Amino acid sequence: MEFQLDGAKMVYERQGESGRPLVLLHGWGGSHESFAPLIRDMSVDHRILAVDFPGHGRSPEPPQPWEVTQFAHLTRALMEQEGFLHADVVAHSFGGRVALLLAAEDPNLFDRMLLTGCAGLPNRTDAKLSARTRRYKRLRRLADNGVTRALFGGKVDMLMQRFLEIANGIPRLVIVTLLLLVLKPGMLTIIFALMLTEWVGMSRIARAEMLKLKEQEFVLASRTLGANSFFIIFKEVLPNIIGPIITQVMFSIPTAIFTEAF
Repeated sequence: MEFQLDGAKMVYERQGESGRPLVLLHGWGGSHESFAPLIRDMSVDHRILAVDFPGHGRSPEPPQPWEVTQFAHLTRALMEQEGFLHADVVAHSFGGRVALLLAAEDPNLFDRMLLTGCAGLPNRTDAKLSARTRRYKRLRRLADNGVTRALFGGKVDMLMQRFLEIANGIPRLVIVTLLLLVLKPGMLTIIFALMLTEWVGMSRIARAEMLKLKEQEFVLASRTLGANSFFIIFKEVLPNIIGPIITQVMFSIPTAIFTEAF
């Protein structure tokens, strides 16, 4: 079934003939099919209204970019048309955000609310969790590589880019020569010199790839579902930039051979 209002179209499903009204609101990037087992079991003694938000599932894109309030108003209009006022609601993620907005505007709209992974709800905190959060923030400020700087952005990225420009302007052979004069000549000195110089190019490549990937849909979906930055780096980004990194490593081998021979 379809519902249209002000040029926007929303596909929805009705199940169950009698019982308490129950509204199901899916998360961002999902559809009402996420609730298929719940619809099957709850339709025995509930009247089910499950929607596909515009741009999700079988619903077409809205006529222009929407804010949460527009999703909420369209959902409210559908509930009024189908007689689902004072209903129970089960909502996940973005659907929970819509449900919270509707409940804030009209506290009597929903009877009972079950929200999972919902944006807009403060987390319960204790002393241990607060300490872990502070420790994480300190470590994030200390973290310095192309991926984290591109992901977090801000002043850290700007300052480190200036530092990279300065470091990249110093000839590699000058650094190697100075280290050989200060330290004892040998393989460890050469390795140390390569560590000081070769990370610059690798960092630039990692940063460029991160800037390209962090706006991709799969990264935005992970953020919407509540994934933290380190999960996004290690599970979403690194597997997709490992190819350019390996290529850069291969190009660094001749440089290492030349440096060792020097």
